[in-house]
Amino acid sequence: MIDGHAKLGALSDAEKVFYGMRYRDICSCNIMMDGYSGHKLVDRALDLFRIMRKKDASTWNIIISCLWENSLGGDALRLFIDVVRSECHCGGNAKVLNPSIYTTVLHTCSVLALLAFGRQVHARTVKDGFGQSNVFVSNSLMSMYSSCGATLDLEQVFEEMAVRDVVSWNSLIQGLGQNGLGRQALAAGERALELGMYNGNTFISILTSCSHAGLVVEGLSYFDAMAKKHGVEPTLDHYISVIDLLGRAGRLEEAYDLLRKMPFASNALAWRTLLHS
Repeated sequence: MIDGHAKLGALSDAEKVFYGMRYRDICSCNIMMDGYSGHKLVDRALDLFRIMRKKDASTWNIIISCLWENSLGGDALRLFIDVVRSECHCGGNAKVLNPSIYTTVLHTCSVLALLAFGRQVHARTVKDGFGQSNVFVSNSLMSMYSSCGATLDLEQVFEEMAVRDVVSWNSLIQGLGQNGLGRQALAAGERALELGMYNGNTFISILTSCSHAGLVVEGLSYFDAMAKKHGVEPTLDHYISVIDLLGRAGRLEEAYDLLRKMPFASNALAWRTLLHS
């Protein structure tokens, strides 16, 4: 009932149920805190978090995510440090850190470009056994290293992964391409296509890499082969990527012609891409 009221926008009714309960456990507190988070009431979420005598992994994950989602990344990382310290003091008996928390923290490091802190978090994931075995943590590590320009670390994480999914391959291609390693990005793209580990976003990553590296011929070739060879129908985002590819290369008339003739209505992003060129 608390969760339902909160998600339907009736937060005051959720609070009536919560504070009217004779007994409240960790689960009910977590749900109420998540309700506050969803309504961007950070102070109320923090107040409830502070008075909770017992906290579990979900408690920490909810409050760290709440801070991050409300542009309080620094506070989120400080809470993460508190979690690490609390685990150290408990002798590892009260396990709180889980893949979900690591994913949130690494995403924060990625956006804030905190390479040194991200490396420390990476070391901690290895210590907790998530560094290579958990695909979500590994993908978040790749995204963090990519955002910080640490391509060698990005590649090392990818090569050490026990299991890779399509997101892993897309992250590798995108990370190499956005850091100026267009040829390496295309090589990774070819490996992904050969293994059948691709989707529409894979081609966005490939086209973006070609755009940043000035590889116009290669980019157009991949665009033409999407549907014919790989069975992926181009979307508006793919067309915008090609407009950017042509525009960055100074082929403005071709970019404008593609914008006018593509089978989608031109949106603001398509025009902005062309005008930026």
